[in-house]
Amino acid sequence: MNQTDKKTVVTLTNIPQGLGERTKLNCGEITEKQKQDFLASIMRFDPESTNFANHCGFNLYYDKFNAWVAPFGMKRNYKPQYRRNGDKEMVIETMPMKSPECGAYEKSECPKYLADGKCTSPLVKRTVGALLFPDKYGKER
Repeated sequence: MNQTDKKTVVTLTNIPQGLGERTKLNCGEITEKQKQDFLASIMRFDPESTNFANHCGFNLYYDKFNAWVAPFGMKRNYKPQYRRNGDKEMVIETMPMKSPECGAYEKSECPKYLADGKCTSPLVKRTVGALLFPDKYGKER
């Protein structure tokens, strides 16, 4: 198997809020190119230059690489939950904010909302949504 054939398994999960339950979705595999494009977009993320202050973010875990991707104004009260961090698995842990547009926060079902195409966060839709559910979010132009 050459480098371009290597696949990475992606798991989408959430940080439970209050008494909420953890939701975990196995989202299948992504190609090496998809992974590298996604990681490059995360590395370019500049919270101070965004206007997403009232929208959600996510934690990303991959091969000892941890990234906290959220709007600048979001308080960092979301402690990373995921511990296992292998080189063949990428874990995306959503951080839902209480928002009137999104019912996922109360139900702690952010991953399911995202998978169903109901996410309202421009940041999450543009990054995680476009990577994992391109048929529902695609590349926004």
